[in-house]
Amino acid sequence: MPINQLFSICPLVGKPSRYIGREINSCVKEPGSVALRAALCFPDTYEVGISHLGLKVLYEALNRRDDVYAERAYAPWTDMEAQLRENGLRLSTLETTTPLAEMDIVGFTLQYELSFTNILTMLELGGIPLLAKNRDASHPLVIAGGPCAFNPEPLAEIIDAFAVGDGEEAILDISDAVIKWKASGKTDRAELLKSVAAIEGVYVPAHFEVTYREDGGIAGIRNTAGGPDRVRKRILRDLDAAVYPSKPLLPYMTAVHNRITLEVARGCSRGCRFCQAGYIYRPVRERAPETIIKYAEDAVASTGYDEISLSSLSTGDYTGLLPVMRSLMDSFEDKRVSISLPSLRVGTLTPEMCREIKRVRKTGFTIAPEAGSQRLRDAINKNVTEEALIETAGTVFREGWDLIKLYFMIGLPTETDEDIQGIIDLSRKVQEAGRKAGGRRKSVNVGVSAFVPKAHTPFQWAGQIPISEIRRRKDILAGVLGKKPFSMKSGIAETSVVESAFARGGRRTGKALMAAWKRGARFDGWMECFDYKLWQDAFRDAGLDIEAEAAREFGLDDILPWDHIDAGVSKQFLKKELEAARMKALTPDCRVSCSACGLKCAQDRQTEGPACAAAPAAPKAARTDGPVPAGKKGMSARVRVRYQKIMPLALLSHNEVMMVFFRAISRAGLPILFSEGFNPHPKLSFGPALGVGIESEVEILDMELNFGIDLNNVVSKLNAQLPEEMRILESRVLRPDEPAAGFGLTAFTYEAVLPEKHYAWLEQAVSVFMALDAAPVKRISDRGEKVLDIRPMVAGIVVTGPGKLRFMLQESGGKSAKPHELFQPLLGIGPSEARTIMIKRIGMQ
Repeated sequence: MPINQLFSICPLVGKPSRYIGREINSCVKEPGSVALRAALCFPDTYEVGISHLGLKVLYEALNRRDDVYAERAYAPWTDMEAQLRENGLRLSTLETTTPLAEMDIVGFTLQYELSFTNILTMLELGGIPLLAKNRDASHPLVIAGGPCAFNPEPLAEIIDAFAVGDGEEAILDISDAVIKWKASGKTDRAELLKSVAAIEGVYVPAHFEVTYREDGGIAGIRNTAGGPDRVRKRILRDLDAAVYPSKPLLPYMTAVHNRITLEVARGCSRGCRFCQAGYIYRPVRERAPETIIKYAEDAVASTGYDEISLSSLSTGDYTGLLPVMRSLMDSFEDKRVSISLPSLRVGTLTPEMCREIKRVRKTGFTIAPEAGSQRLRDAINKNVTEEALIETAGTVFREGWDLIKLYFMIGLPTETDEDIQGIIDLSRKVQEAGRKAGGRRKSVNVGVSAFVPKAHTPFQWAGQIPISEIRRRKDILAGVLGKKPFSMKSGIAETSVVESAFARGGRRTGKALMAAWKRGARFDGWMECFDYKLWQDAFRDAGLDIEAEAAREFGLDDILPWDHIDAGVSKQFLKKELEAARMKALTPDCRVSCSACGLKCAQDRQTEGPACAAAPAAPKAARTDGPVPAGKKGMSARVRVRYQKIMPLALLSHNEVMMVFFRAISRAGLPILFSEGFNPHPKLSFGPALGVGIESEVEILDMELNFGIDLNNVVSKLNAQLPEEMRILESRVLRPDEPAAGFGLTAFTYEAVLPEKHYAWLEQAVSVFMALDAAPVKRISDRGEKVLDIRPMVAGIVVTGPGKLRFMLQESGGKSAKPHELFQPLLGIGPSEARTIMIKRIGMQ
């Protein structure tokens, strides 16, 4: 896609920063210099996909090679999809705006079933046939990986090949196969699929035949291409030796997970019977403390993030957690970088951990009891007692936290109304623990979701409870937990039905997926987009009943749709665990006692974890630069800088510009002062907000810095960390009596360049407008629509050349006009067309 075409439609959509690319730490290569180009695609919005660590790891792994260029694409929101279709444009990569159809590999990460329709949207908009059988040698190899690849059958007719298991090494092997195929002449696509299928952990659906019984059950699954009938997952044995992004991609917009994510371990040894991740990511592998600390140092230096999340399926089980936390906080406390632990297990949190976390700021705590009663927690192998849970909550409250989030599931196998009441009772006991802790009033937020049975777990044979029962149980909980002092979030029951239908669905559900997409299904994980009736009709089109598919129970001897995918955990072991659930028997942590799940990893030293009783101490050198802690700042100086904001970064919102500077200042190591209080932030003051899509070279920003700075050094350091489209143009030290940036500014001058069709009568249009008594325009926002008379706000308009205007807008009665709004009454055009006019701010007074 030509870059100017992209920029011309971005002002017409919400959140245009989703589509501009050019992020800090993104990879820039010459496309013609590589042997293979790959598009790594996330089938959800940019802010969701840019948060995903797995995609960043693959991006790093591929781009470390000189002969490969990995680029990225994310699902366009519905407004951008409409603009692409209306303008006949292809979905393209962020790095080079190359249409997906022109890449060699197009790879999707499959994190959740409700994103499947977005895969179809991205393929079609990218110019790639939706069905694998319709692709030829001219089309990219379409691959997919992630947790949903462990039941790939709903996408079997769409995806050419699935990478099952850890992808860091598999993606390199697949790339080698494609490069070799291209060098051979690139004519026989079947030969490419054959070579890819020979790679460990790769499943090619076209090579497998599924036969059915008369009752609709599966009679058999076999490889018809001569390979093995089961595809065993790929396992990365050594995390320390694996590639990892030391300079992670830094978005301009606020991501869903707006922080550095450090994977401290992969896999989980606890064996919760509902948890697919706990089975498919076995065995447990840990990163050494020194590796984690080195990645943290590199990531903070290269991004400017102010939070580090230590991530794994059960971070509290990481054997060197507390020493690593101490070392990180010793390194980053002065930089106001905090630590969060998103997945702590009850019993692993200690007061010492809480104290390390709150050295900077108190990040959130989520505790997941999963079930309300001890009986049901034992059935699902959640080896957590009520006493331990209440003690953990008490610890958090006593250490100064005012909010705890609890997470539960409803509809777990064998659940009764007594278990539902147990959720209420347990939530009340956590609230009581907060009351006993004293201090400010404590809050308990409760998250509730419907259980979705997943492949490769002991509950894979069980069906989901009926949707009417999901609603009834949620209503019971909402009657108590939906009122103060609690807060409850539960989503909508219908989305879990769609998720369940695909989580254990076979190839026939793929037809329902295609039918739903053709009916308009998009972003089904987003409440504002989800349409359950559409999905009911789509399954009916495919000859299926969606609720029956979700509720289906399999027999223990049935051939399951995913039986040809070997996750390493044996089916016999899963059957034993299902029986243990019925007996409410606990299975010990496999680090303590091997349960013979089938992986045969008891002798693997990686499952023991590295020797990490202590982490390397952070250096304590005297600081001469960087942020100045509150209470230690001494004298300070306010510095005002003037900066530019030009395309494509003119498409950033005011809040996004603020975030760019926050992080650039951090990366530059400037001696910025921080506010006092519980949640300190840098002392910055920005000038008046500039509308999205408007360029400027007169924007201003005030920074409060430690006294004694070299002003030239400040500017050079900051420009070294800012993108070219947002450079510092000049700077000066403010007098003590000068007001903050933007204070008292009420009039703004702009230049505009209009399309050629307006040239001939522009002078007349200006004369007519200036003679008007009123110029009403419609302003549409989230709050609704209103009419605003902008005429009093237009101080003057001058034609400066063919199609060129200079105009001034001023406040009137406490109100102001947006620059694009002028052109609706001036030219007699609609708001959408007005937003595409090129405007630049040239003065403020």
